[in-house]
Amino acid sequence: MKVCSWSLKNKDNKEIVVGEGAETEIRCPSPCYNTMLVLEKNARAGWYTCRLTSDSISHKASVKLNIPEPPVIIMKSKPQTADCTEGLESINVSCKMANDFNFTLSCPDNDVKTGNAEESLIVDIPCKDKLDSLKCTCNVTHYDETYSQNLEVPVLKSGDSFCVSENGWPKTKAGSTATQSCGPERVGNKSRTCDENEDWGSVFNYCVRKDVDNLLKSAMDIAKGYGNTPEEVGNIFSVMTNVTNLEYEATLADVEAFINTLGALNTATSNIEVIGDSVMTDFIESATNVLSMDWSDGNKTYKENLSANYLQSVEGLLQNIQVNQSSGYSTTLMQFQVRQKDIKYPRTIFDISLRLSTSASQAKILAIKNLSELLPNRFLDTESSSIVVAVALQSNKSEPSGINLEFPLKKKKPRNHEIICVRWQNSMWDKEGCEWKPRNNSHATCDCYLKGGETMTGKNSRVRMSLSTLMSKSPIELPGLEEITLAGLGASICSLVIFVFVECLVWKAVTKTDIAFFRHTALVNIATFLLLANVSFLVTSLIQDLTQQHPTMCLVLALAKHLFYLVMFFWMFSLSMILLHQLMFVFSPVMRKTFFFVSIFTGYICPMVTVSVTYMYYHLTHDGSYYDPHTCWLKYDAVLQGSIHAFLLPVGVIVLINLFTMVKVIVTHLRPQVSAGTVDEREIAKSILKVIAILTPVFGVSWALGFLVFVLDVTDGILPKMVSYAFTITTSLQGLFILLTGILGEIKVQNEVSKCVSCVKPERSESTRNCTPSIKKNSSLF
Repeated sequence: MKVCSWSLKNKDNKEIVVGEGAETEIRCPSPCYNTMLVLEKNARAGWYTCRLTSDSISHKASVKLNIPEPPVIIMKSKPQTADCTEGLESINVSCKMANDFNFTLSCPDNDVKTGNAEESLIVDIPCKDKLDSLKCTCNVTHYDETYSQNLEVPVLKSGDSFCVSENGWPKTKAGSTATQSCGPERVGNKSRTCDENEDWGSVFNYCVRKDVDNLLKSAMDIAKGYGNTPEEVGNIFSVMTNVTNLEYEATLADVEAFINTLGALNTATSNIEVIGDSVMTDFIESATNVLSMDWSDGNKTYKENLSANYLQSVEGLLQNIQVNQSSGYSTTLMQFQVRQKDIKYPRTIFDISLRLSTSASQAKILAIKNLSELLPNRFLDTESSSIVVAVALQSNKSEPSGINLEFPLKKKKPRNHEIICVRWQNSMWDKEGCEWKPRNNSHATCDCYLKGGETMTGKNSRVRMSLSTLMSKSPIELPGLEEITLAGLGASICSLVIFVFVECLVWKAVTKTDIAFFRHTALVNIATFLLLANVSFLVTSLIQDLTQQHPTMCLVLALAKHLFYLVMFFWMFSLSMILLHQLMFVFSPVMRKTFFFVSIFTGYICPMVTVSVTYMYYHLTHDGSYYDPHTCWLKYDAVLQGSIHAFLLPVGVIVLINLFTMVKVIVTHLRPQVSAGTVDEREIAKSILKVIAILTPVFGVSWALGFLVFVLDVTDGILPKMVSYAFTITTSLQGLFILLTGILGEIKVQNEVSKCVSCVKPERSESTRNCTPSIKKNSSLF
């Protein structure tokens, strides 16, 4: 059996294995009679050796490559800002080489210096010119290629804005960035920007511990192809575990270096086969330690890029590192499982129920906490709602694979909020290939499948995916529902205005008897407060953004709607009680004085007490949870939980009493000898019955649907959506039903309106004379 290998002996006389990597490519066609090593332009210098071993015989050949390392240019100025305001005439600009190359240092209107290690140039400051900055250049020629490094020194002139020096940060021109060197145990620098308002920004710490920097360099060497062996990869992971376990204050730069180390190892393991349970354990331990570090520094975009690179590296290493263990491994933030038998049997990992539908011969599963909230999210108005689960499958069959997961949610899903099952694809969350199955509000069930092109084919094919869930921050908005609400409220308000106007117009003519007076007084109050409630809802819809910014305004609207609707229903209750008394006690009619007292207490006092007690109870005992700040309406938490029940329960009782009254009145009317009275009174009683018979089912059904709207979740299917539309339509058209029953359904009111309309005609008729007193002597509603 022929075995071919390459090695490199560097300038330190250390021999390292050369394998496949970012800078190396080994070409050895089968059978391997000859081999070729292809190197990148910036490959390492030294002795390259090729060994061809066949059985016990070994052949080798070596060649020396002299490849100079690319130049590393470091430029600095002292001071960092050319300050013309303090009489400074010159600054010191230096150019330094990390390796010996000839270079030239030049600045405008100054001499050019040459050197090969470090040179400084005293540069005159152009204070008299209008230049905002001074630009110096350091040029290096390397193998017929020119490398340049520029340094732009800001020039501070009289009248320019600047930040004063503080805590070691020098005086800096506005819009410029100052830097500081790191401590003795770190490499890199710190930077801080002076903004246009002459305020110092946050300090960005790019200082990395030297041992972390050396670890990263070693990993990058392996990724390039130098020392790329399973043993070296295992050594890097072992060192990384020890370094990340050290107790020290890690910076975000340290976190980035560790993530880059994982990325380099991911690249390395994609070119070689790494097998070892201990390697997987060290990898998980190291990844956990990195995720446990402080990620608070840096802006959001920077941290999102770090987290995306972290997940991509973890995914790749989970796929590349081969293990034989079945017991798994757990840390505080990660739990790892391996399945080689009974793969389709459901299991639990970090309380996540997982079921695989696959022909894979091996499945590696890694659940990761505290990562999902760091990852970039392109789905607007959503937030992370569960942890991340990474899955790596290996199979020798070409059958599609599916995964069913039941995630425990970080917080209970609010009603009407949507869950999005997502998978990590192209450095972002993607919902394609995953489907959410609504079950309950504490768990999210996801069915995910491999998309077309990802199906495993061929021998030992591998595939990986990372899954999680997102939850919408706002309730789902049903299409057209807001438009229906606004149109219905507009029609209802117009109907109620017309009704109240007509009642005022014909008041004296239609309230000659006590029972008629009771009926119209109750109807006017019902219409008036329904009108106020509808206006309050309309105002809430039109100024929704403003109510979010001013909670007091939202509270006032919630209190107003609660009170106005209760007053409306309690006046319906008063109307039914008067009708019931009138028909049951024919010879003991209710006097107007008694009616006033009872109606004012029932129609006004009872609703006000109910609203006041409800508000005080929830304000004092439930931390201000009286209303929903998103809707400016009462809250529903669960059955018999939430302030909405202080509205629904009284309404439900009133509707039941009105239904009982309606049945009782119908039975009484079927017994003429009992329901004796004048013909006019019987007709008015029938009209009251007509009002109750129409409005009670309409209002009762509307708010019964309203209760279902609070109980049902629109994400559960088509029925809750239909209920929401039905509730919106019936509720917004309540004013129209009052107009139909109170005017269009009453012949006497229609006759009086006809008389009043005829008053506008030129000729003076008898009907005109009859309607004139009714208009001129219109009394109050009470």
